Amino acid sequence: MRDTTVSFMRSICAGEIEEEVLFPFPTLSDEEREILAPVVESVDDLLEGHAEDFRAWDVAGEIPAEFLQEMREFGLFGLIVPESDGGLGFGNMAYSRTIQQVARHDASVAVTVCAHSSIGMRGLKLYGTEDQKKRYYDRLANGELIAAFCLTEPEAGSDAQGIQSCLVDLGHNQLTLSSDVFPLGVANLAMYVREYASNGGTFEVRLFREPEDLRAALDAEVPDVLGLSSYSWNHELSSQMARYAKALRPDVLTLMGGPNFPLDRVSQERHLRATPEIDVAA
Repeated sequence: MRDTTVSFMRSICAGEIEEEVLFPFPTLSDEEREILAPVVESVDDLLEGHAEDFRAWDVAGEIPAEFLQEMREFGLFGLIVPESDGGLGFGNMAYSRTIQQVARHDASVAVTVCAHSSIGMRGLKLYGTEDQKKRYYDRLANGELIAAFCLTEPEAGSDAQGIQSCLVDLGHNQLTLSSDVFPLGVANLAMYVREYASNGGTFEVRLFREPEDLRAALDAEVPDVLGLSSYSWNHELSSQMARYAKALRPDVLTLMGGPNFPLDRVSQERHLRATPEIDVAA
């Protein structure tokens, strides 16, 4: 039986190919296929004829309340909510297929549904308590509540473009230098962030490789977000830097990513409990 908890892309980052996730290629169950077919057809019925509206709404930067109500009545906000809580209970494949069909008509409408169902609601679905799910699921399913994510940095509020970040890929473990070049991965990430924020944003990114340079920068000013890499040669050093930043500014958001982060849920929880200086790890 396929282990549905395995993340194929996370395993790729750790240098492992989880072939059992791919072969045999996953297919919709007969029940999902039976439910999905009329949903896809109904999506076309809902969105066809709105092409000119979609263009106008993109220019205006706003989806009208009347159309949001149509989306609510259709059930687009309850795709992944369990049927027992008023949703359609779609799995990942049925959900993705529905979003594909929505996106064929308009990407903005698709993103509105996706943000609600993923970055907005996914934390509740994966980690929420039963009490929290009882409190919110039905209102999320019917669209009374539209889920989103909120950033609370002092300079940013809920504006993702207002954050000041440090991206750190420390090049040695205090004993041996691993390379004389700047790490490509974090440099590419910085380029992407700067390009993303170039459209009127104020997203400041600073890159560090040497521990001494990072410590001096932290002494001068601790950023809103500190991202550190986690490899076998620098994990402990990155953890030390995270603790140092937290001591200077307790509200700094510390992120750590890399192949040292375990893949299974139990080990992940144990890892996070053992590293309280890290707020988010992947």
